Amino acid sequence: MATTTGPIFPSDGLVFMVDAGNTKSYQQTNKWYDIAGKTKWYMDLGSGVTYKSDFGGVLEFAENSSGFARISVSHVDLRSVNNTTCTFSRKLSTANNGRVVTAYQNNWLLGHHDTTWGDYYAQGWVDGGSYPSDTTWRMFTGTGNISTDVWELYINDALRTSSSGGSQGPAGFNINAQYSQFSSSQVGMIACWDRVLTATEVSQVFECYRRRFGI
Repeated sequence: MATTTGPIFPSDGLVFMVDAGNTKSYQQTNKWYDIAGKTKWYMDLGSGVTYKSDFGGVLEFAENSSGFARISVSHVDLRSVNNTTCTFSRKLSTANNGRVVTAYQNNWLLGHHDTTWGDYYAQGWVDGGSYPSDTTWRMFTGTGNISTDVWELYINDALRTSSSGGSQGPAGFNINAQYSQFSSSQVGMIACWDRVLTATEVSQVFECYRRRFGI
């Protein structure tokens, strides 16, 4: 009998993951729970964060100081280890100058900065995105090989940049609120590993989620 299998989500080295479409992660409260580890860590959510059932479940962030999701470096600290972060996110307004997925306690961002997308800053520019902001869902993946000083940015499952411009992985997460640079935006999931995913593994993550976000 023939059998078929779908893409396998890479779990080795997974240290943190939140997914608005998973009821174990988001239960329509003011907390967004990590579903990667045994400890019940969670992101605190501001009053400007709302749940939308579109795209299998996403969180929508207001373009002000109440629209945030936050977890400290005491729970997620990838500053000095090999690391990978994947996120599905998008802006809802093309005109704003804010960030979306950022760290909490160092200068790190992935995906959106000012009026562009395709940005990756890891305590140093890996890629300053040159694409004008739009409202399209994309998976952004940033890797950091501390050992070899190689930093990579993937857009969906395609490698966009490989450089030595970065220096640190994320120290906690502070979605939509770093340096008071806010965006009207939506985030579906964030996942990070304490190792560098291979190109094949990045593609596996993308294949697990692409239909949900219509990509």
